[in-house]
Amino acid sequence: MGLKSASEHIPPEGISRREFLNRSFKAGVSVTALGTFLSSCGITGQQKGDGGGTSTISIAISDSPWLPSFEEVTNVYNQETGNTVNLAVYPFDGLFSKELDAVNNKTGEFDLLIMGAPSLETFYKGGFITPLTEIDPDFEFPPEVIEYTNLGRWDRETSFFSETGDPYALPINGNTQILYYRTDLYDEMGLEPPTTWDEAITAARQVNEVDSDVYGYVIRGRAGSEIVYNFLPVLHSFGGSVFANEPEDWSVTINSEEALQALELYRELASYGPSEPGSIGQAEMIVLFQSGRSLQNHMVTAAYSDIQNEGSSEVADKVGYAVVPRAANGQHASMIGTWTMGIPADISDSQKQAAYDFLQWIMTEDAQMKYGQAGGIVTRQDVYEALADQEGFRWMRAVADSSPYLRRGVHYYDFAVELQDVMGQRLDEIVSGSLEPRQGLDTLASEIEPIVEEATANR
Repeated sequence: MGLKSASEHIPPEGISRREFLNRSFKAGVSVTALGTFLSSCGITGQQKGDGGGTSTISIAISDSPWLPSFEEVTNVYNQETGNTVNLAVYPFDGLFSKELDAVNNKTGEFDLLIMGAPSLETFYKGGFITPLTEIDPDFEFPPEVIEYTNLGRWDRETSFFSETGDPYALPINGNTQILYYRTDLYDEMGLEPPTTWDEAITAARQVNEVDSDVYGYVIRGRAGSEIVYNFLPVLHSFGGSVFANEPEDWSVTINSEEALQALELYRELASYGPSEPGSIGQAEMIVLFQSGRSLQNHMVTAAYSDIQNEGSSEVADKVGYAVVPRAANGQHASMIGTWTMGIPADISDSQKQAAYDFLQWIMTEDAQMKYGQAGGIVTRQDVYEALADQEGFRWMRAVADSSPYLRRGVHYYDFAVELQDVMGQRLDEIVSGSLEPRQGLDTLASEIEPIVEEATANR
């Protein structure tokens, strides 16, 4: 299996559409002008059906690995209710552009928007999404639904995600990080699955005694969002953070002692992998694991479909899953890559109600069970618990156990492009050995400060 096909399966967090949007704003292009330009880009997809009325809704969605499972569950909805769900499918890098154009120009062509990290703040702050309590004043998040650090709640006063914010969207794809490890090699070494980084390093040091062709640990070292996303669970597990306590306190804390300890640990993890960690992204991590060259690494749950694929993976039956390790005196931290689904503000009340009815249905235990059985990354804790012990769903136990430790990555900030560019460059230099860790973190802190000061000045 080539690197390109794996990359197509799991897109990286740093994506070109976000950079394009960010740079357009910085150049002074208005949202209206940008929306008009994007609408002329020739991105096409299936349009809303002709059924009319409240029984037909159109959902904008990307052509992602979980699309087939979502198609299956919407077909069940159509059969059970007699309603019609049309999926407007766009290339991954084109979805945000098309959605922004639709809400900005009030085309009304979508009744539900599936939104990834780059788009949430744009849609919330722009008033493009309908608060769910405006449709149903009694709406509450089902207690079994994982809220993924309150991605679906928005506090208009602080202009940030908040536990007490108004409900705007529901999570539809619960992508999070988990640890993948080789059960056969761990058994040969007589070791238990690691819960701490020290235990993972012990295994990394010993693995060549049983298989000299296997890397002890593989990290994502590629500059930009790749290395940032992969480093953050290590940082948080040591008690470190990028900022003190957003949104109340945006003081930069990336050069703390905890961050230094985390970075030194990350450099050690990198030393057990390929000699040029800067060339390793998520696609390469998947391929190395599939080919039996990697003992362990932490990746998003969506990678499980490639890792367990008997047609492309040489270790499909030798994979274990666990919570991402923690520092000896710290806590686990699993970074999210969750997608949410919200209702546009510009559509009619009848269409909002039809969209809301679908949202209510797909969050039920029965619908989520069907979604999970079809291969979807579900968002209900009880469904993870129910399926975790079944063959083919063993990865779900690690996801269920990770729920108390979920963390929001910096890719959810509306200034993420600039932030990840700076962080990714400096982290890559430190891990590659061209920059000393303490000096690198101090430099990074000084570079982040003006970015966050400008971005938060008008919050």
